[in-house]
Amino acid sequence: MGCVLMHSTLEFVNLIKRSYADDIENREFSIDCNLKGGKSKWKVLKVGRNDDNGFYAAVYIKMEADKETNQIVFACRGSNSPTDFVVENPNLTWYTLQMASAIFLLREVHDILMKKKIFDYEMSFTGHSLGGRLAQQLLYECYENSKGTHVSRDHVKIAVIFNAAPTQNLAYYRPESSIPFDKYPVKHYITENEFLNSLKLPGTHLGEQIVIPKSHPYRDNNNNKIPEDAITLHNYIITDIYHMEYYLDLNGNFQDHFINQIDSKRDDILYGRNYTDYIYGGAGNDKLYGKGGNDQLHGGPGDDYLEGGLGNDLYFFKKGDGHDEIAEYGKDKTDKIKLIGFGLDEIKVNFDRAGYEKSNSIKVTLSFTSSSDTLTFLHSDGEWNNIEFIQICDEYERVIRILNFKKLADFITMENDWAKNDDQFSLTYLLELGSKYGRTFEAKDPIVMDLDGDGLETVGIEKRVFFDHDGDGKSSLTGWVGPDDGLLVRDLNGDGVINNGTELFGEYALLKDGSRSQSGYDALSELDDNGDGTIDKNDAGFAQLKVWKDSNSDGKSAPNELFTLPDLGITAIHTKYYDIGSGNESNSNILVRESSYTKQDGSSGIMGEYLFETETNRIDPEQFKQIMKRQEEPIFEKKEPPIIHSNQYEVILANQYIITDMVEKITLEESLDEIAYRATIDLVITDNFPAIGPGQEIRVSGIAPQGTSLVYLFHPGVIWECNSRNSGQKHLTVTAYDKTIYLNKCEDEYLLPAGQTATQRLKRYAADWGIPIGHIAETGKSLAKGVYRSQTIFSMILNDLKDTVSRDGLMYRARMTPNGLELFEIGSNSPVWMLDMDQNVEEITQKRTLEGAVTQVKVLGKAKEENKPVPVLAVEKGETDKYGTLQRIIQNSSIETASQAKKAAKRLLSGMQETVTVTAIDINTIRAGDKVQMKDLAFIVTSVRHELGMPGNMTLELMHIDAVRRKYFMTD
Repeated sequence: MGCVLMHSTLEFVNLIKRSYADDIENREFSIDCNLKGGKSKWKVLKVGRNDDNGFYAAVYIKMEADKETNQIVFACRGSNSPTDFVVENPNLTWYTLQMASAIFLLREVHDILMKKKIFDYEMSFTGHSLGGRLAQQLLYECYENSKGTHVSRDHVKIAVIFNAAPTQNLAYYRPESSIPFDKYPVKHYITENEFLNSLKLPGTHLGEQIVIPKSHPYRDNNNNKIPEDAITLHNYIITDIYHMEYYLDLNGNFQDHFINQIDSKRDDILYGRNYTDYIYGGAGNDKLYGKGGNDQLHGGPGDDYLEGGLGNDLYFFKKGDGHDEIAEYGKDKTDKIKLIGFGLDEIKVNFDRAGYEKSNSIKVTLSFTSSSDTLTFLHSDGEWNNIEFIQICDEYERVIRILNFKKLADFITMENDWAKNDDQFSLTYLLELGSKYGRTFEAKDPIVMDLDGDGLETVGIEKRVFFDHDGDGKSSLTGWVGPDDGLLVRDLNGDGVINNGTELFGEYALLKDGSRSQSGYDALSELDDNGDGTIDKNDAGFAQLKVWKDSNSDGKSAPNELFTLPDLGITAIHTKYYDIGSGNESNSNILVRESSYTKQDGSSGIMGEYLFETETNRIDPEQFKQIMKRQEEPIFEKKEPPIIHSNQYEVILANQYIITDMVEKITLEESLDEIAYRATIDLVITDNFPAIGPGQEIRVSGIAPQGTSLVYLFHPGVIWECNSRNSGQKHLTVTAYDKTIYLNKCEDEYLLPAGQTATQRLKRYAADWGIPIGHIAETGKSLAKGVYRSQTIFSMILNDLKDTVSRDGLMYRARMTPNGLELFEIGSNSPVWMLDMDQNVEEITQKRTLEGAVTQVKVLGKAKEENKPVPVLAVEKGETDKYGTLQRIIQNSSIETASQAKKAAKRLLSGMQETVTVTAIDINTIRAGDKVQMKDLAFIVTSVRHELGMPGNMTLELMHIDAVRRKYFMTD
């Protein structure tokens, strides 16, 4: 079974092992990449060695289809003897002789990759013992763009190291670190009581540290029983890494839950660290504190207090664990409780406001009909202090169902206030109640097949796929299979399409006895006639199976998207699966079980059961009107006919309230002068309208021109200002901006080295300010040193883009899209919309002015002496005869010669300025910086105002591209 392009922990382990034997450059080899028999292919790119100081490292490049990829691993050998340690590291210092050798090799590798034209390479580092120390130091130096490394932060992926030697306190030697030490992308696996790490000082390690006990407890590792086994320590320096496979899952990655386990009957107080911890209290009344990081806490038997702190935390609770209390304070939106050994119908929920009447919190207690255990935690109506998900597992910890408890609790307590202090609801009843009102709080579980060999891929609900999972005739918003993979299906009614979830292999598939399947694999197993664990040509059900490859991700099957198994060269489906435990989360879809299939050529592929995130209150826009008519209790009472039609546009407040029917008017505005997209929304307020105020999230969707389904027009947005008025009917005007408003409002200081591109700098700004990144175009021009003091982040971005143009680069614009912050070339949009007076244009106005015209440019050089005249490098004239002399001065330290001066001056010359304003029928996807076509001429949109509606209208300000360059990219 093959491996995906990115590396598993097992690959890092195997590359380290290989580094302990001398290697030969350009040699190709294969290594195990998982515990399923998968292999990955590599080539030795470069070897570095210095016998005087004991340095040795090998750099490997990953191969795919016999071609070199952009994936690089720099593997540092550890010490071969105690002498190496004594000679190299007597004071645990940072800049050692081996470090100098490593940086020299790093530069050589960068040069090799440039010659190979692998400009987008991604480098990871790995090492063991002293080599592990070098690996994390190299990552640090590259991450900080240190002079001499030649490898910038943009090329760095991760360092995965094992029992690495520590070094001196980084805070003493490197105070200019740009991020906290524990935030660097380093995973450090440490054997408990290992010698080198007994020497560590505060601040001597980077990133995440995971302590592996010398002997781990009995566990059921994917159905393969593992007894207690000690990791052997060699001499007092070298630590064995050859037994670490015992701690790997089937995908070749470490089971990070073997950490800090305490099995005693005393009352323990256990503290984690600011990275991933697994803390088990054992018997007794324990107090467990995870602090920062993505922690896993299990109190064990007794009355325990569990506090995960910040991060995405997971809390375990088993039958017999007693009376536990959870205190969750984070806002990471994926904190989970794992209930082990309880059935859904055994769980009861109590919501208690006592003591919290004046706050936005409520106490939640889970109790169980099959035991006296209880579990207590708080729920709030904001982002903080919540348990978002509850996983219901069998006694083997296999996930059976996953509930979005945050949404469920909001629905019961915040939206409707149905819960009273003494009420105790069965969880089954609450789910049924939500279903009655068109709400679901469970994920749906079809079987997904990897068809292209790059791993199972899914898309989240942000892709706006609608599908009828439960067969009720309503297509709901759902997570979905990626366009390159497929769903295992049956066309039960023979109509050539897949109509709903009863024809998938999931919880709505019907078994032979007429009952619903608990799992897609339960239904699949019924097709295995001879019970050999394989469905092939010897089983009648083999001919029924099909694969739906939804290439356009629209949730609607077509005959040309359905394939038989032989069509795809598949000869056998294997029903024996491996449980994935707590799930591999991707786009909020969770992989819970995995198996394989066999192809005609003997190779294997991966298939797995996913729990897709769904929102049944978000239905297909085509069905919206019909469903709203059937609702017994509409969410809001509509007071006035809206201008915005609910089947064409949708407005969502706080990610849960559909407020479209209250909207009177929506305006979207943007210009090249600013970075943030602005939405102005006029609303009619009713008595039961939800609270709305600055800081809340809001998004606007609409049907794009020539489209049939909703797309995001304004997302993600944050409410900035609210203005209300009351004239018998209360009205509210909401002003919102996309998340780039923070880049426009916030000031900071940056000292950026010369040689970086605007692309690299934009990625850094976005990372520092928590702005998600989409497609970032590569500007390709090295910039001058950036010294920014007390400037807005947007002004820094604009300066970088202007500097790019001054170096003969193209014009780019940064803007927010649903995919994140993007950098695109001005006028590179597709499609290019046509504006025509006979079709969509209502009015054209034209403005001509000499304001902003430049008819003469003088370019000044550097002053050679203080108090002496500055030399004039060039004076260029334009249309002075026609318009008079309108002179501008250029003084730029990067301009040194007369030819450079003349070139710069000519770019700035301009005559009469012309601006065209167009009012037209709305094309709601046009953005500032887009190109449009009018009268056989191309124009750039410098500002746009959309007034959404049916059909809506827009106002565009247009300029020729040369005028855009002069006005927006060549001014001081």
